Amino acid sequence: MIVQKKISKIHLEDKTPNSLSIQFSLGGFSFCTINSSNLVLDLHQYWFESICTNPTDLLTKIEAIFKEEEVLHSTFESIQVIHQSSLNTLVPNTFFDEKELENYLTFNVKTFKSDFITFDSVESFLSKNVYVPFVNINNFLHQNFGDFDYYHHHSILLEKVKRQHTKDITVCANLSKNLLDVVVISDNKLQLINCFEYNSREDFIYYILFVYEQLKLDTNSVQLTLSGAIDKESNLYKIAYQYIRNVGFANSLNPFFEKNNEFQKHEAFILIP
Repeated sequence: MIVQKKISKIHLEDKTPNSLSIQFSLGGFSFCTINSSNLVLDLHQYWFESICTNPTDLLTKIEAIFKEEEVLHSTFESIQVIHQSSLNTLVPNTFFDEKELENYLTFNVKTFKSDFITFDSVESFLSKNVYVPFVNINNFLHQNFGDFDYYHHHSILLEKVKRQHTKDITVCANLSKNLLDVVVISDNKLQLINCFEYNSREDFIYYILFVYEQLKLDTNSVQLTLSGAIDKESNLYKIAYQYIRNVGFANSLNPFFEKNNEFQKHEAFILIP
């Protein structure tokens, strides 16, 4: 079953969608359309009642969304697709060899011989993000749109967190329905990025505090910045605030968030340009 959480549209003179940005995981599907002036026209976010157990179930849900959403049948000049999953690892450029993609994932991800493995360049940290995309979803999208660009969500997240990094230490936690991404940057160098699957607020705070402990970060002084599917009323925020003195939210500068009341500036952090 699909649970539609939010839809928000803003009224602009130029209402014609020029580009499309899509993000999906086993727990949900989101997309936004953007006009020729690079302004976001609308944002649609779906959460699934239960986490998909495999990419085939995910495709079934996405096909249902495409039947419902007329805007997804439009023609776009450019399309960005973001695969959100824990099926990845980051490799510094110094050690990267394109012939060794499968070996890079061996110790972090269960892969099969039939899996297609690819990578993104993460220029801000001189690294490659090696990952397994959902090929069946890519094939479906290609049937509907033709060519498009696709990325792993960590590739986008790292670039965005780096742009907002203004302190000696930045700790950012980005949440979806069942995935928690934690990024730590210190003195403009990446200290950690990891993706955890969580099912409860106890799982959530355990992983956060584990990162603080392992990197010897002070919970009284090092701020935790939150983004994605979380707000001040959620139990996740409340338990984070219970254990960490300074908790805040990421702040998107995209004008879309100034013109609607449905979404907060830290939501759809990876999806919105």
